[in-house]
Amino acid sequence: TLEQGLKSREGTFRLNRLVEAITTKAIYGSLELEIAGVTSDSRSVEKGFLFVAIEGAITDGHLFIEDAISRGAVAVVSERMSSRSDLTWVQTSNAREALGLLSCEMAGYPSSKLGLIGITGTNGKTTIAYLVTNLLDKLAGPTSMMGTVGVKIGTMSWPAKHTTPEAPMVQQFLSEAVTEGCRYGTLEVSSHGLALHRLEGTEFEVAVFTNLSRDHLDYHSDMEAYFLAKRKLFAKHLRKTGTALVCIDDIYGERLASEFPSQVTTYGCSEKADFFVKEIN
Repeated sequence: TLEQGLKSREGTFRLNRLVEAITTKAIYGSLELEIAGVTSDSRSVEKGFLFVAIEGAITDGHLFIEDAISRGAVAVVSERMSSRSDLTWVQTSNAREALGLLSCEMAGYPSSKLGLIGITGTNGKTTIAYLVTNLLDKLAGPTSMMGTVGVKIGTMSWPAKHTTPEAPMVQQFLSEAVTEGCRYGTLEVSSHGLALHRLEGTEFEVAVFTNLSRDHLDYHSDMEAYFLAKRKLFAKHLRKTGTALVCIDDIYGERLASEFPSQVTTYGCSEKADFFVKEIN
């Protein structure tokens, strides 16, 4: 299974190299430290880890800094200023974004080594993910998949806790997929994952949009915020040479397709789509 803490496959990284991947506001203490891994979960800290303290919706990671240190953390990244002088502390403007980018750096940007397919939308993500994965297994296996129901790498599979988990787990999954010889991967991409920067540094060859209906408005303030979170998959994570595959059966799909005309291929029931269904039995 995947862990909340990402351990480097390349041994250790110098902290001064790692922080080049993020935006820093201030640095307290030495950057001449060897970093063995990164996490935002103090329970996953091991000796030599970098701990990213995040103010979450339920709890505050700053409350667990002492626990992280007791388990072996040698440095902290946080949006706050340093609260102690005996520990290296890096202040950043966005701790969640930093966690994503640090995880990518530690993992060696594994998405660049894969033909990655990201699927987002309110409904249909899991169905499409399984269909695509089964096709790719037959045509270009082994393949990998991460989604609501489970995680699969080659012949290995196990249950999933979240559609798009925290960044260290995403990067560990992609890194394992590359190691196991996968050339392609499929990810269900949630609006929460996009809004919380869990895919920072991850690039996709294909981005799929299914639909958008009223859901998750307990988290997103309104439908516009919900749409803009989904849009990040196409605006921020799709390769410039990649393809946006968009269903235009709702107004949000039509809007999304109009915003990425050079990369988009449309589908749906409308005859305006590049690929459309004529008859459903």
